[in-house]
Amino acid sequence: MDLNTRQRKLLKRTFLDYQQTSGFIQNPLIIRRAEGIYYWDVTGKRYFDGISGIFVATLGHRHPRVMAAMQNQMEILSFAPPMHGTADVTLDFVEKLGNITPGNLNYVKSFSGGSESIESAIKFTRQYFKQTGYPGKYKFISRYFGYHGATFGAMSASGTGKRKTGFEPQMGGF
Repeated sequence: MDLNTRQRKLLKRTFLDYQQTSGFIQNPLIIRRAEGIYYWDVTGKRYFDGISGIFVATLGHRHPRVMAAMQNQMEILSFAPPMHGTADVTLDFVEKLGNITPGNLNYVKSFSGGSESIESAIKFTRQYFKQTGYPGKYKFISRYFGYHGATFGAMSASGTGKRKTGFEPQMGGF
C-alpha cells in the first residue's frame, strides 16, 4: 500500500491491539469505509468482514434502520452519565429486556461494549463475594480459546497465549 507522508508519520504514533506497530507499518490496513458485510481500505480494495466488526455490526455496517435509530437518539440525547442517573430510553430498554428474560433475571446494567461488560462482571462478582463474607471466592471459568475482550481483565479471562503474552503477568483467577 502506498502511504503518503502524513499517513506514514501517523502510523508510527498508532497503537493497535495484539500487534507491534513496527510490524503493522510494514503492511498496514487502513480502513476508509464499510457497508453491509464489507470494508474498503484507503486504496479502494474491498474486504469481507467475517466477524461483523468484532460482533458489533451483526446487521451489517451502515444498516439503514440502525442508522436511523442512532440519528434519532442523537437528536434527543447523546449521553447520560451513569454515575449520576439514567435516561428514559435506558428505562425503556430495561423494561423490554425484563419482559423477555426468565424469572428474576431482569436487573440491567448498561455498558458501552463487550470488554467493559466482562470487566464489570469480574468486578461485580468479586465485590459481591467480598461483601457477603466470601473474599476467597474470586475465580472464574472462561473458555480457553475464547475472546472476552481487549481490556486487561477481559484479556486475562481469554485463553489464547498470543493475545496475552505481551501483557503478562495477567490478572489472576481464571
